[in-house]
Amino acid sequence: MPKKKKRKLTPEELEKWRLYFEEVAKKEGVSISKALAIKGWMFHEELIWLAKTARELHRIIEVGSYMGRSTIVMLDNSEAHLWCVDSWDCAYTTAPAIRKGFLENIQNQKDRVTILHMQSDKAAIQLMDLHGPNSFDMVFIDGGHGYEVVKADILDYTPLVRAGGIISGHDYSPINREVMVAVDELLEEFEVVKTLWWRVKS
Repeated sequence: MPKKKKRKLTPEELEKWRLYFEEVAKKEGVSISKALAIKGWMFHEELIWLAKTARELHRIIEVGSYMGRSTIVMLDNSEAHLWCVDSWDCAYTTAPAIRKGFLENIQNQKDRVTILHMQSDKAAIQLMDLHGPNSFDMVFIDGGHGYEVVKADILDYTPLVRAGGIISGHDYSPINREVMVAVDELLEEFEVVKTLWWRVKS
């Protein structure tokens, strides 16, 4: 039998869910309101995890920022400075439009963001040259989703994170099988929140 198409939620239903997610976050002591208004593919549980984790940190690398949904939730709930790595070369729309949207979304907090508009492998080299190893509190990897890219990002950015810091990323799910394979291959132990994976660096 053919699969039934999922019914799109009405604007009223979407607003109801948005308010519910905001209330859940509020009970956790964080705000995800601005992040929910930005286009992206993160569950509210993942946004809450990022918000709660970031508030204890000071120096965070984000690999793959897209329109800034995860960027904003970390900025809004912490005093951290973010290094955002993205080529903004995306198949969903034109790269300039995506980057423009990102810049607009971070406008009010741009003094806490360093943008590295380049491929992630080149950015990792630049960050290592400028800051050295073990100099960041967390990396959040959500760039390319191919096996080789994810594997390279984990290997390239792990040395930049201090012992006790957090190695994390997004889209650990059967839909993104290559992400799962790379993470499973490189990390013996890690936790998963919906599709967000993370571990503390030893």
